[in-house]
Amino acid sequence: MIQRKRNPQERSAPSPSSMNSIATPVEDDDNSKHQRKSKRRLSLRHFKKNTPQFVLVLASVILVLLWVNGGSLGFTLRRRTSSTNTVQLLFPNLDKSSSGFAMPRSRYTYRTPDRGDINPYRSWEEQYPEGQRIAFRRRIHQNDEDHYNKERRRFLYDIDEDDENWASGFDEHIEEYHSCQPTNWKNKIFPVCNKFHELQRDWGNDKLLGKGYYRAAWKMLDHSPNKGNETYFVFKQLKLPHDDDDWPHLVHVESLFKIQREAIIMERLSASPRIVNIYGHCGTSILSELMAAEISNQIIPNSGHDDERALNALPEVPCNNNFTLQEKIDIALAMAESIADMHGFEGGVMVNGDIHPVQWLWSMQGTVKLNDFNNADLMDWNVETNEFCKLKRGKWGGMYRAPEEFFGTPQDEKIDVYAMGNNIYTLLTGLWPFYEYSRYTTINTKVKAGERPYVDPRYRTHSYVERRLVEIMERMWHQTPEMRPEIFEVVAFLRETKQVFELEQRTASE
Repeated sequence: MIQRKRNPQERSAPSPSSMNSIATPVEDDDNSKHQRKSKRRLSLRHFKKNTPQFVLVLASVILVLLWVNGGSLGFTLRRRTSSTNTVQLLFPNLDKSSSGFAMPRSRYTYRTPDRGDINPYRSWEEQYPEGQRIAFRRRIHQNDEDHYNKERRRFLYDIDEDDENWASGFDEHIEEYHSCQPTNWKNKIFPVCNKFHELQRDWGNDKLLGKGYYRAAWKMLDHSPNKGNETYFVFKQLKLPHDDDDWPHLVHVESLFKIQREAIIMERLSASPRIVNIYGHCGTSILSELMAAEISNQIIPNSGHDDERALNALPEVPCNNNFTLQEKIDIALAMAESIADMHGFEGGVMVNGDIHPVQWLWSMQGTVKLNDFNNADLMDWNVETNEFCKLKRGKWGGMYRAPEEFFGTPQDEKIDVYAMGNNIYTLLTGLWPFYEYSRYTTINTKVKAGERPYVDPRYRTHSYVERRLVEIMERMWHQTPEMRPEIFEVVAFLRETKQVFELEQRTASE
């Protein structure tokens, strides 16, 4: 008789014969091994048959949970301590109108808060108390590279929020189209950090030349073996904590990019005999040519302030410096020509943005050179209108700036022209503009209202040079930037004045 194979999981009442077999063990080892092998084959065949159904059910449960919870699953991770933080994992939302996945566009607008709003200057415990998430949200998207660059830029802006314009200028990733495009050399720097590290062991801090708002200048001796004679140079760096009682200036976006821009401008203008030579640049430090002396303390030898009525009472036109007429026209022309080197650069307009007598120095050869460029800007080009785009530099203070700088309106190279007019005023009088006032806020209000420094009318008839200097100075002081002369017109005007004056001197001597 052929018997049906019984399912291993099937149960039935034991037969008398089986009861007897249990009670009386059978010493048949081969038969027992064969039965165990048969049971294992039956179990494996059953598992293979039911696995697809199990996987399908599990996948269905996961999809239903994603549908109900809006595309997200949450779980908690316990630390070794008793506190618990929740990490949220986000998946693309299931598009109910189709069989694929779709991302909501509103979640990926610029400055989206989905990045986690992490402030690197605060600890995790301050930002996210116990029980809150501590991770960035992550979503899968076909344009992940674009989203990463947006989030990266946004995160950097949070660190240096006030320096966004500096940071964005050096970001090669362009997200949106802008009509104002930078020149191809605007952000090309050529650091020589290896040279800095090689020479550092041989430098000696011979003399502290001076300190500005955030940098200190040191006179250094070059001990290189190839140098026959002693050669000095200037090493500029951010002020250190032990520099007297001044606050140290740490490396941040603005200071780093300002010095990089100064290095770019000095390198591009290295062919000009009216610009201080640069020897090297690395990070926030610069090596440059050693100059002989400052010129500002000769232009304004005293405090630069006086009483207007006392000056008017003098029998002769007052002048507080000792420059001759020839020296005044020579210095004014040298200053204007160095500014023209920046405005007329063939690669694009450079705006100094900080024209002041302290920016010029005497060279070892007795010429005047422009030295400081850490507040300079490079103008972008408008590809639609074919003209240079105005700068958005914001509001500035002080007593030496143009009206548009006090107002905070868009600016161009004409701010240098206005400030150069102030330089001519100091050469004429030996005094600061608005010398009768000491408060910057008062001067700012007067300049914005259209008032200008007092000019003694006797300058117009005292000499040919002084009359011509007053004439061009007042044109450079025009309230409207478009009505001011170009710096090239100023240079031509001063050259003509110099030629006529020298001709008169030769004629008078004959």
